Amino acid sequence: MQGFSSQLVKWVAALTQAGLSHLNPLTYGMKSRMRTVQCLCYAYLMYFSLYSWGMVLHASVPSTGLLLGIQVYPEVYDPWFAVYVIAFISTILENMSESIPEGGSVKTWWMEYRALMMMGVSAIWLGGCKAIIEKIIGTQGEKLYLSDKAIDEKKLKKYEKGKFDFQGIGILAVPLITFSVLNLIGFLVGINQVIITMKFGDVLGQLLVSSFFVFVVITVVIDVVSFLKVS
Repeated sequence: MQGFSSQLVKWVAALTQAGLSHLNPLTYGMKSRMRTVQCLCYAYLMYFSLYSWGMVLHASVPSTGLLLGIQVYPEVYDPWFAVYVIAFISTILENMSESIPEGGSVKTWWMEYRALMMMGVSAIWLGGCKAIIEKIIGTQGEKLYLSDKAIDEKKLKKYEKGKFDFQGIGILAVPLITFSVLNLIGFLVGINQVIITMKFGDVLGQLLVSSFFVFVVITVVIDVVSFLKVS
């Protein structure tokens, strides 16, 4: 996890820096002889870090709304609530349709989905932020180095059992733990509001989102905290 995360930060930062330069595919590429589809493919890779901002908002806004008593989603009885439910479920089903038909299993999909959520709010997001900050202050581009590609059999067996190895993950664990704790506290506060008011219609959407994020990564956070204690 440490090697993959650190390398992912560098690659995302380098691609984002290229996307922010004057040689980006949306301006320079469209004016050159490159085909439009080819420019869009390059743009997808260079601006992939924008995808992580959706995850960050998904991991922070509903739980923050629960803490502050702000309603983010429509009430359960509002017809628009069904739109959010359909979008939420269809996103998960679409992700499953890309993993399972290719010879994978539900367990494989679940591991990949958890890894995507974790990388989205940590390595990918930090890589994009790093590129933007370096662009603003005018530092040099990202330097890429060779990384170890050898497979550790012990870590592989641990991954197959549903556990991640966080040895040396360092600062990348900070946003992951922060968002997980924020969602857990928001979920508990929301449950407390339901118990006191006996009304769940206005906060059910936020409770489901917060509980889902906690369910996805809370066991990972426990692994991180336990590892830090051992270290």
